[in-house]
Amino acid sequence: MAVWIVPQLRIKGRYQEWWYDYWKSLGEIVGESKIVKEKDCYFTNIQEAIDYEIETGRQVLKMAKKGDKILWLDIDFPGFFLGFASHLIKKGVQIYGYVHGAYFHEGDVWFGTPRKNVMKAELDLCRKVFVGSKYFKNKILDVLGKEYRSKIKVVGLPFSFERVRYSYKKKDRCFIFGANKIDVGIDTVEDYKQALKEAKYFVGLKKAETFGYTVLEALASGAYVLVERKFSYPEFWTRNGLLIFFENKRDLMEKLDRIKQESEQKRKERYWNTRIKLEKKYDKVLDKVAKEMEE
Repeated sequence: MAVWIVPQLRIKGRYQEWWYDYWKSLGEIVGESKIVKEKDCYFTNIQEAIDYEIETGRQVLKMAKKGDKILWLDIDFPGFFLGFASHLIKKGVQIYGYVHGAYFHEGDVWFGTPRKNVMKAELDLCRKVFVGSKYFKNKILDVLGKEYRSKIKVVGLPFSFERVRYSYKKKDRCFIFGANKIDVGIDTVEDYKQALKEAKYFVGLKKAETFGYTVLEALASGAYVLVERKFSYPEFWTRNGLLIFFENKRDLMEKLDRIKQESEQKRKERYWNTRIKLEKKYDKVLDKVAKEMEE
């Protein structure tokens, strides 16, 4: 029996770049290892993603045999999972899928009833589906029904504090996470990385969210992150950490004024409180997935 890993398109500077190597210990990686450089900081080039998934799907369809297992690292995007999975199951292959959080996002062209039907079909084809947070699992169950409770497993998303180093050179700058992106002229991956190095404060005003990877990266950089208590954010919170919740505009301004008075030593203490909790939570994702695929 072989285990095959169907990765995402590797995009330089994003988590997909290092995820490719992260999963190698679990099975054989299918597809090209080349890294694509995107100009846009927020959205993957859809044509490149489609071409990549079609090619990797064709390869795994040829390579996988009866009794093999496949971990498909994003069954939701760009959208060709259903066709390949149907044929693989006919061959006697067991399929496990990862969902990052794109379902129900208002930017999804399938948003609404069609999205619900597609999602049902995707989950039905998988033996188990892995998600990053309890919030997201509950969101799926609210739409599809509680009968999927045992199939959906909360394992987190792989995250490494070593990939976004603590910045000692923070400036008294604040960046805003807007409705769809960071609304401060950050358009490229290089812009975003520079913001992580420099900004001491990140404020989230999102009306829709996937997993919240940007929040984790801001925390890993040593920035104070102020957000509303919603989405998966409460699962990132720790007492005396860098993640701070606000209730309204007045509360936000008061908390910003308060943390601006804190010393660098206090910021570092908050950072380590945050890092210790989140490393425990997300360092063992590979082990959790491996265990679920063995059962």
